[in-house]
Parts: sequence; C-alpha cells; structure tokens
Amino acid sequence: MPIVGTLPLYQIKENQTYGNSNVLNVYYYIQLANPEVVVSTVNTAFQAAFSAARRAISTTTWSSNTFEIWQMNSLSNFGEFSSYGAGTLSDGTTGCAAFIAASIRLLRSSKETRSGWKRYSGLTEGSLLGSALTGSYLTLLQALAAICDNTLSAGGETLTPVIVAKTFNPGPPRVENPPSLWLYNIIGTAVAIDRVTSQNSRKNF
Repeated sequence: MPIVGTLPLYQIKENQTYGNSNVLNVYYYIQLANPEVVVSTVNTAFQAAFSAARRAISTTTWSSNTFEIWQMNSLSNFGEFSSYGAGTLSDGTTGCAAFIAASIRLLRSSKETRSGWKRYSGLTEGSLLGSALTGSYLTLLQALAAICDNTLSAGGETLTPVIVAKTFNPGPPRVENPPSLWLYNIIGTAVAIDRVTSQNSRKNF
C-alpha cells in the first residue's frame, strides 16, 4: 500500500473566476526521491506546462487568477502566486453556464485508490454538439489531458502526477491522518471525455 511517508507531496490549487462564479481545481504531484523542491519552482514548472493548453479550452470571460502551492508534509514550503490569466477560446458564441464542464478522467495505475476526475468550466455554446463535444474542442481537451498525466521537471527533480486519498484513524472520534499517512496512486493515463457534465470539480470555494 503506497503511503506518502517522507516523500515530498505537492498540492496545487488553481483559483479561477468565470462570470460571477469562483472555480477551483486541485492537482497533486509526488516526488519519488528527496530533496524537496521549493514551491516557487514548482509553480514555474506547472504554469509553463499547463498555461497554453488550459487557457485554450476556456472562453475569454474565464480567468485563472492565483495558484496556492503547498508541500503537504512541510510546515514552511508553501506560497501563493499570480496565474496566467484569461482563457483564449473565442469562437463567436456565448459562454455556457458555470456549472457546464468538460471532463478529463484520471485513470489509476493500481486498485489501491479510485480513479479521479478533472472538470473544467468556461466552455462556449460552439464547443457543444448536443451533450457531446465538437471535434475541434475535443482535440483541445485531449491536448490538456496529455499534460495531466505527464511528469513535471522542477529544480532538476521529477514530479509525478498522482491521485491522493486521505486516510483517517478509526476513532472515535474519526480524525484525518497527517499527509504522511495518505495514500497515493500514480496516474496511469488521463483521458478526455467526449461529453459534458453539469458539475465542476470543487466548483465553489
């Protein structure tokens, strides 16, 4: 059973706005060898990898505002950083409601956790083909999915994308265990799903 232990585990929160809605996506990366990487370096690597592909799937009224990055098993390695700004999807059609989202499935590499999801807001009416996606939009989403299952190179170290499952002591009372005792599962493949959903991941703060 893979537990985090002393391996550096990084949580990346992307704080966004779309119209009058606050939107949040969360990513986890683990470093399978020490030493830890300072989060400013993690931020630079993550934004360089994601910026163009993430902005490409959301309309110009969507904006990525800040990143909060924590090394979960450190008391001092954390920070908040400015993000890459507005979306670049501009097809002349109206933006969809904030609860309409595109999905990427994060397939687990073992049965020790469930597979995960990423759901993204900022679609346009022109992105939709009934409840499915247009071919051009699906291509953009597939480009983002290809990044979601890639490692990051940060500070000369390799950060591996993972699904994280928090663990709890049996209690009573039932209390969340520290991050060193959480489970992690390396993402095997990220798959763009050719349909829309009505739920963003962690849509509201």
